Amino acid sequence: MLYIAIILSCVAILMAFLNWRRANHFNVELVKARTMILDLSRGVREMRGELKQTRQQISLIARQGNNAFKFEHTTLVRDALVMHPGVKEVFTHIHLDGNAGVAINGDDTLEKVAIGHQRKPEHLLAALNGLFEQDLTGSAPPQPDSSGLIQIEPI
Repeated sequence: MLYIAIILSCVAILMAFLNWRRANHFNVELVKARTMILDLSRGVREMRGELKQTRQQISLIARQGNNAFKFEHTTLVRDALVMHPGVKEVFTHIHLDGNAGVAINGDDTLEKVAIGHQRKPEHLLAALNGLFEQDLTGSAPPQPDSSGLIQIEPI
């Protein structure tokens, strides 16, 4: 009887070990599946952002027609930010170099932003439209001076 109890105990220990091993394997597979889901979720978020930006650009092109890739006095800041990624850098430079107490609002026109920062609107427009020319020629963007700023001539 003692031998049967020992054999049954060994069988129970072996079964417990095999079940633990199988559960551990399933846990590893579950972690892999979670990682895959997180990677897919991150990819979907990135694609949504790109799609949103593309929709904004298409909407802007539809509103402006042939002038979609030309900055004008009446161009809104939010539209300008969609038109070219370098616009944000230009705004940052004029904001830091000019009157930093004046905020740049998405509903403002480029002319209003230039005047608010004591800049000539024509010079701001020239700098912004120069971004498209740089893309076409492949030349380097204007380099900041020793202060780290791109100079746009004041009024």
